[in-house]
Amino acid sequence: LAIAELNLDPTNPQYESDMWKAIRMLNVTKAVQGNFQLRDERVLINCYVYDMSTMLSDNTHQAKDLFKSKTTYLETIRPIVKRIYPGLK
Repeated sequence: LAIAELNLDPTNPQYESDMWKAIRMLNVTKAVQGNFQLRDERVLINCYVYDMSTMLSDNTHQAKDLFKSKTTYLETIRPIVKRIYPGLK
């Protein structure tokens, strides 16, 4: 709902700040944010848990620098959940 209200557009230069506004509108205490990059035939995946009171990522519960091929990148789901889930409690 918050995303629809703000009409978020990933191609807009303000997307990053608009995304955080939408998350704050949800009144949550934690948020999960991640990214991926295609590097040749590999996919680099990063995932972070943010404490919304400080807007800082949790340095303990994060999954970063996960490399997989374009055909096996879904294998990172289990390791990502294992690493970040404790940070959401």
